Amino acid sequence: MSLPLVDNLYPLDLQHLAPVYLALLISGGQIGLPVVVLTASMCKKVTWHPTIINFCITWVVYSIIYCLYLYAGAGQDNRHVKMCMVQASMIYGAAPMAVVAGLAIVLHTWTTLQCLQPCTVLSRVPRMLYLILMLGTPYMVFFIFSVGAGTFIISQPQSVCSNGLYCIIQLHRLSVTRASCGSTLTAITCRALVVPSFCAAVMVIILALEAVITVQYYRQWKTIKTFFPLVTRTPSRSLCFRLGLICLYSCVTLT
Repeated sequence: MSLPLVDNLYPLDLQHLAPVYLALLISGGQIGLPVVVLTASMCKKVTWHPTIINFCITWVVYSIIYCLYLYAGAGQDNRHVKMCMVQASMIYGAAPMAVVAGLAIVLHTWTTLQCLQPCTVLSRVPRMLYLILMLGTPYMVFFIFSVGAGTFIISQPQSVCSNGLYCIIQLHRLSVTRASCGSTLTAITCRALVVPSFCAAVMVIILALEAVITVQYYRQWKTIKTFFPLVTRTPSRSLCFRLGLICLYSCVTLT
């Protein structure tokens, strides 16, 4: 089985950019982020919630996934073709994993504000269960999307192609070869929109929660200033950092 490198549907051969591509992913995702995570974990003066650390870890995994094909040698033999299929299926789950990890940060910030109010249901959730759900859900989403993509690739291996840097599922190749079958074309189009639709839906939830958190925090801050005017109260640095991080992530993702 040969692996399509370029064709009229995927015209760019980017293999000449491999050194720059690897340098960016390795320096940022496989060196920079691990250093940040280790620093935050070991430094006693820095307190990061596990959801923020987990968010960084998902991006480390993300960068490794996008390097697998080049790490394997980027060849055309059977071993590299199998690696290409594995990478394509994992790439299909990488974006949902990262965006759900971002959602976990926002959800934690929102639940923190809710727990400040008495008699909430969230205050009764065991902390261990809460952390397991927050930290484990991104990897569960990654597993589901990757297994689904891998199952599809096994049945349609011709859908996998490489641009010289990484491998993806190119569903448009099947759309052209099966254009005569309306139902098949519709199914292929739906598969192509699964990941973008999922990520867009999660991003909408993130932006909505950011707006709710901002309004709720401002109201709480105003209430405290009203009832305790002599108390000097400054905004929480940790909360501002979390909101700033996720806002930056949202802007970069949407652009």
